[in-house]
Amino acid sequence: MTQQDRDARNDEYAQAQLCIADVDGRGLLLRPRPEPGGQGRFPFAADAVHVITAFDPGPERLSPDENQRRQDSLVAELPGEVEWWVAVTGAADGSHEETCVVAEGLSDEQALRLGATWGQDAIFRWTRHTWSVLPCDDGAAVHLGWELEELDGRSRSDGIPRRLPRARPR
Repeated sequence: MTQQDRDARNDEYAQAQLCIADVDGRGLLLRPRPEPGGQGRFPFAADAVHVITAFDPGPERLSPDENQRRQDSLVAELPGEVEWWVAVTGAADGSHEETCVVAEGLSDEQALRLGATWGQDAIFRWTRHTWSVLPCDDGAAVHLGWELEELDGRSRSDGIPRRLPRARPR
């Protein structure tokens, strides 16, 4: 992959939003911001969580059934001590959405290994102060700020993911 390809990929990932349900009983939408720092309360006990998917590896676009089978397999590979939530990441304009898992209790290395195993270009790391795009290859990480919006679960038309995932038993 050329540096130009990596830069274009990172630009797309840096605009992705995260929609998560059942964190303290609320639906939350994370939007990346170019300014450093977090706006809102970081809803996890750990210092960092990782966002990982097995959907649509690289440029491939798989069937919904195949994507869900892959995602279920990724979740089954999570170590038993990892707490996790089902979430959706997607383009701000709503043109693309993927089910993912927000995992609390993985190191960067473990999370990157999982992403690479499932053919992902990158994963996300969310901390109290940063929303980071961590490439699964040797590309440079992108560090951004973030802001949270509380959602009520209704369908929206302003470009955020239109569905809140249901919690999965751990």
